[in-house]
Amino acid sequence: MKLNKAGMMGFFLCFMAIIFGVATNGGLSTIVQYLHLPSFILTAGGALCAVLTTADSFEDFAYGAKGILVAFQNKEEDAGQLTKTILQMSDTARKEGLLALEETTHDLGNPYLEKGIRLVVDGSDPELVRDIMEAELTHTYECNKKRVKSGRILAPMLRHGAWSAP
Repeated sequence: MKLNKAGMMGFFLCFMAIIFGVATNGGLSTIVQYLHLPSFILTAGGALCAVLTTADSFEDFAYGAKGILVAFQNKEEDAGQLTKTILQMSDTARKEGLLALEETTHDLGNPYLEKGIRLVVDGSDPELVRDIMEAELTHTYECNKKRVKSGRILAPMLRHGAWSAP
């Protein structure tokens, strides 16, 4: 996976805008006064504890926290290339049989597609392949929903809750 340069740049520019805004209000010495450890502990600690309170388990909380790192990764899928690959595999299967696809599953770079092809090559029943692949998609969807849930709870707290004036 590549680093999401736009996400990192947005994070950096946001941080710099905050520093610039504080510095223009009273000079560089204002930045040091603005950094207040007890406020940071209350804001970040309170927000994380609130997310933990709403999590279904510690595993869900940890999975949601890892989602922060995912925001800065750039995973590109080239649909055109994926289509070409599938068409080439279709031709290979038609000409040489399904077992010939076994060699291509290692270099696909798409774990979902690799799993499906392995199931087909192993001779699994088409309905079973469909059920397994649908279960995989459902599982991925549910896991990503948990990550989004953590973000939806944490973001408003950090944006408004502890930073806004009483």
